[in-house]
Amino acid sequence: MSTEIKLASAPVEKALEELKTSIQGFEVSFAEMKGDNSLEMVDKLEEMKKTFGELVTSYQTLLLDNAQATVQAVENLKETDESVATSIHQK
Repeated sequence: MSTEIKLASAPVEKALEELKTSIQGFEVSFAEMKGDNSLEMVDKLEEMKKTFGELVTSYQTLLLDNAQATVQAVENLKETDESVATSIHQK
């Protein structure tokens, strides 16, 4: 039984790139409600549309930030692994 822990970073990096592509390609668009409508319902729908758009933008930003943090964590693991390997080989 081996006690070695292997970091397979390629699948993680591939999944993160796919996530970033999906996030950046996500668009929220609604038809504009133009005309002489002054109904309260139309105003509420416009407000909901604006709030939803802001929420989606915040969610996209959060996902991209988390993906970047994951990339950094993988890089840190690689550096630590290389450092430990070098230390072991020097002994």
